[in-house]
Amino acid sequence: MSRNYAKTWKDWSGGCPVCGLTYTADAEEDRRYHRVTHRKVLETYEPRPEGLADGFLRIDSDSRLALRNRLENIGRMFRHELAFDFLPYCADPEADLPGHHWLIVKDRRPIGGLSVRWRKYSDARPRWVWAWVWVIPSERRNGWMERCWEMVRAEFPGIDPEFPLSFAAAKFFAGRDDVPQDIRRRAQKQVERA
Repeated sequence: MSRNYAKTWKDWSGGCPVCGLTYTADAEEDRRYHRVTHRKVLETYEPRPEGLADGFLRIDSDSRLALRNRLENIGRMFRHELAFDFLPYCADPEADLPGHHWLIVKDRRPIGGLSVRWRKYSDARPRWVWAWVWVIPSERRNGWMERCWEMVRAEFPGIDPEFPLSFAAAKFFAGRDDVPQDIRRRAQKQVERA
């Protein structure tokens, strides 16, 4: 991603073609903010090995701040890509985002993240829901949805995916026999409308 654009941030006046941030190249404060944002985006999309064990690394308020920040940045990419108006995970332990959160690690690199939350509804039974998952584009179509779904189902029997779903998630759940029929139907309708 960082290697495929023609202008460097020094030449750019407007939006950065890599991180998408709009800034004024003549303003030092804007350039400084852009450098920080740009670095976070590149660290998320092109992660370096960090000596983490491959698999699912649970993140909680006692986890290292660097790991919590990494999951927050992954959540930012999820929010940006799907145009959601909320951040699905916050590194600040005071943010009080209840649930269970994981980094997805491959080759000692954090390549994605996900969360599971307990939801109480006024018109349905309370239950665990798979709230969100995001994997870097270079690792997509490598079976991560299947692995994540199997992991959360093993740990939280009876878990359901939470709507709204991305198109990829709707397509994944539309053909599954291990989700309730109403969820499968909703996912199928979403795929048909797209």
